[in-house]
Amino acid sequence: YQRRVRALVKKMDWTYRRSFSAMLITSLTTAASFWSNASSPMIPIKVFGVFIGCIVMFNFLLVVTWFPAILILWYRHCDNRFNCLPFCCCCRPIYPVLEPVDDYSKQILETSEKEYI
Repeated sequence: YQRRVRALVKKMDWTYRRSFSAMLITSLTTAASFWSNASSPMIPIKVFGVFIGCIVMFNFLLVVTWFPAILILWYRHCDNRFNCLPFCCCCRPIYPVLEPVDDYSKQILETSEKEYI
C-alpha cells in the first residue's frame, strides 16, 4: 500500500509541476480577455465580462486545489472497489471486467498490473 501511495504522490508531483504553468497562463489569458469587456459602455456586457473573468480564475483555483484532493480520495477509497454501496456510482464498474482469453493476454495483464502497483 505504501508503494502505491508513494507512486501516486510522485505522479501527482510530476503532473502538476509540468502542467501548472500552462494552466495558469491559459486561465490568465482567458480571464483577461473577459475582463477587457469591463471597458464596454454597455452595462450588461461589462458585468458579464468581469463576472466570467472571476469565474475562470476561481475555476483555476479549484482545479489546482480541489481536483487533486478529490482524485487522491477516489484513489484511496474507491479504486479497485466494486459495489461498495448499491447506490454508489463512483464505485461500480461502468464496463464489464474482462478476463484474459489466452496466455499472451494473461502475460500482458500481469505485466501491466505489476507496473501499476
